[in-house]
Amino acid sequence: MEVEVSGTADSGIWADPAWQHPRAGKIRMVSPAVAYNGQKMGVHRAPPWLSEHTEEVLSELGYCAEERAELRSKGVV
Repeated sequence: MEVEVSGTADSGIWADPAWQHPRAGKIRMVSPAVAYNGQKMGVHRAPPWLSEHTEEVLSELGYCAEERAELRSKGVV
């Protein structure tokens, strides 16, 4: 497998097209910097919103509903 890495401003780092994010509106995203066998990897979805997956992550880490509520009430998350 041949791997190439790019990263200069004029090397086409921006994903095409710009994305319409559900909350942020139209955004431009950086393409993945790696190409495999000459094929540039695409961008398939917009990035998550800040704290969008906090509940799921805390739950997977073992925090119960009461502990997550306490963290929210204290402004930790």
